[in-house]
Amino acid sequence: MDSYLAYDQSEQKYRLIQPTECEKYMINTIKVCSAIDTFRLTTVDSKPMITQLTIGGIDSEGVEYGVTYRATPDLFDVFLPVAEEMIGSFNITGNILNSDEQLTQGAQSSEQPLFSESHDIKGI
Repeated sequence: MDSYLAYDQSEQKYRLIQPTECEKYMINTIKVCSAIDTFRLTTVDSKPMITQLTIGGIDSEGVEYGVTYRATPDLFDVFLPVAEEMIGSFNITGNILNSDEQLTQGAQSSEQPLFSESHDIKGI
């Protein structure tokens, strides 16, 4: 969490709203930490103010989980329950890749096509 928040502190008008806490959220059956901050998003031309919930944790096998929910301050609380529902529903069952992007031993190969290869996705 510290590295996520340290990165955000470089943005203009950064302010920590909710300090790091590690009891509220779980991802894939592990407790993860969260924090809420706000800042001006300078990577977008309109430079909007953003309120952001950042969640992160590492399981006993060293797999890192990170989730970010961002919205403008006026919409953050409106859609936070939706984001929390999605976070609570995460159950990671897919492949775990090592640093060489090879399947780890015992990982199951997915039989579904890549998102970009899906027949349901039309090119723009």
